Amino acid sequence: MNLYFDYLIKIKKVDFVKRGFLLWRSIVMNDGKSRALPVKLQVEVSRICNLKCPMCIIGHSERNKLPKVKTMSFPFFKNIIDLFNPLMLTLTGIGESFLNKDIFQMIAYAKSKNIFVKMDTNGLLLKNVLEQIVTSNLDILSFSIDTIVSNHYKQLRPSGDVGLLIDNIKNLKIIRDKVNSNLELRAFFLLSTINYQDIEGIIRYALETGFDKFDIGIALPFLSDLEDDSLYIDNTKDKELQRDILHNLDKGILFIRRFLTRTNKKRYFNVLASLIDHKLRLKEKFSNNKPWRRPVTYSCFTPYYAPAISVDGDILPCCSSLMMFYDKKEPHQYSFGKIGNETFIKNINPLDLINSKDNRTLKVNIINNKSNLCRDCQVNESFISKFTRPFRRSKKLNI
Repeated sequence: MNLYFDYLIKIKKVDFVKRGFLLWRSIVMNDGKSRALPVKLQVEVSRICNLKCPMCIIGHSERNKLPKVKTMSFPFFKNIIDLFNPLMLTLTGIGESFLNKDIFQMIAYAKSKNIFVKMDTNGLLLKNVLEQIVTSNLDILSFSIDTIVSNHYKQLRPSGDVGLLIDNIKNLKIIRDKVNSNLELRAFFLLSTINYQDIEGIIRYALETGFDKFDIGIALPFLSDLEDDSLYIDNTKDKELQRDILHNLDKGILFIRRFLTRTNKKRYFNVLASLIDHKLRLKEKFSNNKPWRRPVTYSCFTPYYAPAISVDGDILPCCSSLMMFYDKKEPHQYSFGKIGNETFIKNINPLDLINSKDNRTLKVNIINNKSNLCRDCQVNESFISKFTRPFRRSKKLNI
């Protein structure tokens, strides 16, 4: 996160401070009204993927009829950027962003506006565009890897090739270092009942590869009514498996602790914190033998500062809501509205879209942890609550 703030303070200081103050005021007023455009925006530029992972809605497309629009056009993307004018941008959705033929044009346009740009990728389609990535001025490229154990990777990434992925990452890092690019390379590993034993190997690989940052998460069952949900750690009821999962988390915690030093602690401490948090949460969940639900003490203010926009223009509260948005039988109950061509033609203020009565109520429910959308989410921004609580209004929503 420091990279974001360093960039914002250096490049967009005035705008960042202004929006930050208005964001703080929106939270304090506690009425669901956004008083400034979002600081960060996630734009889904692709809804198609080269993989069909069992934890993703694309892997279950036979039961979920996804909308027909597959990738976002450059003119539509350009209009969105001009409309919201974000300070930070994430080009990620449920699909693989590099399958959008205009992806480098999109990056170039965002960078021409001095926007900080991050992308997530499965890393399998990069062989022929490595140099283009490095010269694109992209700020962060994060690889979704999950494991480097071949047979586990095949289960989690059917039709994927972990060897190709490792080669692409290695070659990209060589090119980046050769030209002294500022591109930051990150990795993310999602744990399931398939790869939980790979934690130590995951950490060792990430450290040896020299990622600028990496993190380890746990796959949560966002998808509803799956016939087989056994790959989700949270759903396991086998006591022996539960003990083995906690044991492997302990091993990972000890391993990363031994590695941390004064010089690298700032870069990798988040991994230790994540593993400890996962262990404590799962230990409590396993002992209660009940589905984990988001604690009432958790807070989230993402709808104010970092909403997401789908390929066909739906404005959603956050990045996590994208998969749930496509999975729900009545998805539009979680949408702040839809951007279409008439939005641009009529020059509609995006704040008017996200500040309707229903949307303000939805935001207040999310912030106060009363929305079903958030019940399985682990995001906790209680630190913002502590900062704003002395000033926050406790009166009922009055719209």
